[in-house]
Amino acid sequence: MGGGIADSILAQTYADREMYYFRSAYDLLFFLLIVIIMLNIFSGIIIDTFAQLRDEKADFENNKNNVCFICSIDRYEFDRNGDGLEKHIDQDHNLFNYLYFKIYLMNKPTTEYNGTESMIGGDSSWFPIHKALVLEKNKEKEKESEETNMIYKKIDMLESLIATMEKQSKLDKIV
Repeated sequence: MGGGIADSILAQTYADREMYYFRSAYDLLFFLLIVIIMLNIFSGIIIDTFAQLRDEKADFENNKNNVCFICSIDRYEFDRNGDGLEKHIDQDHNLFNYLYFKIYLMNKPTTEYNGTESMIGGDSSWFPIHKALVLEKNKEKEKESEETNMIYKKIDMLESLIATMEKQSKLDKIV
């Protein structure tokens, strides 16, 4: 076969026992260290790299399917407090509406911008990051229902206080 380290090292015979044992140990160590350990290290690096790529792809797919591209709010929040992620993406934050608007601004001369368009311009800070009208409306409804519940509790407390005062006044009249 040729090409290996054995071509450059002289062949050993059993007649020179010390050199024969040393050469056998050297060949065995070379095989163990270089061939087995180094190849396992390289194959481990390759396997880890593929596993990392697979994890990154799974994270990307999960993000693509479960997070709104425009506002970066996850599916759980919309399912819990809104009408669902699909409806939100189709109606509230349709990616193509934002894309069409940006293309419209790019093709329109800046001298013809109206107030809103000139405010937006080439800037992307107007994107509703971590904001959605559906969630804000639901938060307002929850806040109103909490306030209503507090009012009902206060009314109940007042009624019980009036009832105890009536009982006390009846007792005072008897005595």
